[in-house]
Amino acid sequence: MIKSDAKILELEVARERLIVVPGAETKTTVRVRNAGDQMDVFALTIEGLDRDWWELSVNSALLFPGDAFASTLTIKCPKNSYARATTYQFAITVNSQRTPAAESRVDGTLEVRPFYDFATELNFLHFEAGSGSYTLTVNNMSNAELTFSLEGNDPEDELRINFDPESPRLAPGAITDVAVAIKPLWWRLAGPSRTHEFTLKVLPSHRWAEPEFVPGQLEVRPRITVPGWAAPTLVGAVVAAAVIAAGVIFWLSR
Repeated sequence: MIKSDAKILELEVARERLIVVPGAETKTTVRVRNAGDQMDVFALTIEGLDRDWWELSVNSALLFPGDAFASTLTIKCPKNSYARATTYQFAITVNSQRTPAAESRVDGTLEVRPFYDFATELNFLHFEAGSGSYTLTVNNMSNAELTFSLEGNDPEDELRINFDPESPRLAPGAITDVAVAIKPLWWRLAGPSRTHEFTLKVLPSHRWAEPEFVPGQLEVRPRITVPGWAAPTLVGAVVAAAVIAAGVIFWLSR
């Protein structure tokens, strides 16, 4: 318990070192006593913390000499990236209405613990020169910094997946776009288009944060695209060319 005196008033705080998990709350008891010889009004306030974070059960009271009142200080910080995981300095003060210069003050600390949360979104850009281009958007919704490891795989092991950057590092609340290039190991000259399934694994650096798996598809078109109506003609031409080639080889071998 910490005690502070200012001749006509006394301020006591049960706990001045507090710890809170974002979204939860922590409490301590504050006691104010009129140590003067006159009736007076004493007002409590908190300095150094966002006003939305704290609440006093009793903000002020009229006290006769020797009387006291107790107030519960409740601190609750929101579960978002603005409530950064760090230690905040604050002060509990009490003032006299009759003698404004009379003030008691107790300094305290509030440790905000980290929490981890993030979101991802994959968007296709284009398929060009045998490679599919995507943007993977990563949003760090934690109140602490996170570094992400990125991996890509496909069940048939027929794709090469590259990331730029490979290990993005994001401050709390930061958003970044990662360029994803996906290239098939084999690119057909002609024939039907083929769709490849793949999965991107986004692994945050902290062990308490779960990885996220982002599914996607890549449609690989052949180098030469043949309209449907021309397919029979192309097949006939290929067959005719094969027959002619066979005839030439037979004639030369005689």
